[in-house]
Amino acid sequence: MNNNLMRGQAIVVAVVVVLMQLPKMLAMRYLQSGDIDVCSWLSFKLSFNKGIAWSYLSTNLWFGQYILAAIALGVLLLLAGSSMIQSDEVNKKIFFIVSLGAFGNIVDRLMYGHVIDYIDLHWGAYHWPTFNIPDILIVVGLLLIVARMNYDDIERPN
Repeated sequence: MNNNLMRGQAIVVAVVVVLMQLPKMLAMRYLQSGDIDVCSWLSFKLSFNKGIAWSYLSTNLWFGQYILAAIALGVLLLLAGSSMIQSDEVNKKIFFIVSLGAFGNIVDRLMYGHVIDYIDLHWGAYHWPTFNIPDILIVVGLLLIVARMNYDDIERPN
């Protein structure tokens, strides 16, 4: 990989991390006093996730956050490694999207000891677990991976 490409990717990562952290800082500042209802199905609601997806494995132990951060960092390194060995440029970009999302949440975990979530989708009394922009990147990336796998299966019939 040439230096200009690596420099360009580092700049993209830095810009995206700042853009992912900015809404979290705004949420910390403006949602402390209560939720903001945007419409009948969307609110901004401050939530702290000490666990993994939907607060599973949530722990109040001081070292628990470091263990989860280390696991997340390991997954991030696997994703980055997978991205580098991909020959398909589309797959590289997809792994890059998932990696950015994972990195955005790792930054929270290391800075605050938890992930800051603030997007609340709901229909009446039914609420989807609160999430953030890095979560969106992870989910969209994973859906693209599944779609690509299915597309590859269709393209290569047995």
